[in-house]
Amino acid sequence: CFDVYSQAINSGGVTAYFHSIKAFVEAAEEAGLDLWVTPICSAHMAYRPLTEFQLLWQITTAAALGVKGITWFRLYDRNFLANYHDSPIDEFGNKTLTFYRLLRSQRRFQQQFGELIMGLKRKESWLVGFQRMSLPMFGENSHELIKEIKTFEETLVSIFEDENGKEYLCI
Repeated sequence: CFDVYSQAINSGGVTAYFHSIKAFVEAAEEAGLDLWVTPICSAHMAYRPLTEFQLLWQITTAAALGVKGITWFRLYDRNFLANYHDSPIDEFGNKTLTFYRLLRSQRRFQQQFGELIMGLKRKESWLVGFQRMSLPMFGENSHELIKEIKTFEETLVSIFEDENGKEYLCI
């Protein structure tokens, strides 16, 4: 498991996120280990409170890169850490707006992909739309059946395989 928070700051942080997570994914795959990641879910210092979209983005990009689990950084606040705020659980043990954002994000992912993705193995990943100097860009020769992906969003694309060799496309 490793910590990565830069994705919650700005576009440069997203580039740093893809660079670091790629290195850890490849190391875990080489070692035959399941990788877990610790993304951020609260605000402090340079980090603003996260939206539901930002929380779900962290879950889905990690899963699309083959990460098998998440342990959230700053799940709860403590009263002696004044610059830490908007954690899912406040210093009094109360559930916050961030708690419900995180709950919905995790449930949405789990309902749609959770069971399926746990039984799949990542084969390869690409980026579409913006080169983040880490993963290769998807091109016409990246996959034998998929020749083009058109999107107006920056996109992460991965190919997974189940135990029977059936391929799954993750966008």
